[in-house]
Amino acid sequence: MTLRDTDEQRMLTRLAALLAQYPAAQASGEGDQTDAAAPICPVHHVTMRPHTKHGETWYSHKHHGQWCRGAQGR
Repeated sequence: MTLRDTDEQRMLTRLAALLAQYPAAQASGEGDQTDAAAPICPVHHVTMRPHTKHGETWYSHKHHGQWCRGAQGR
């Protein structure tokens, strides 16, 4: 996508509206978020999110609608 405008403030407003449509994928669950502390899935090469339940924590991400835990839980 290309944004062009002769008014910088108007362009920044349009850019902010555009970016708001893509909240830090981050929430998409597809592992495309960037977090330096989170592990990378060795299978799909995407960032995995931490999950905690009953005091246990693990990392996973969604791939084609299925949860992947990397090499541990394919």
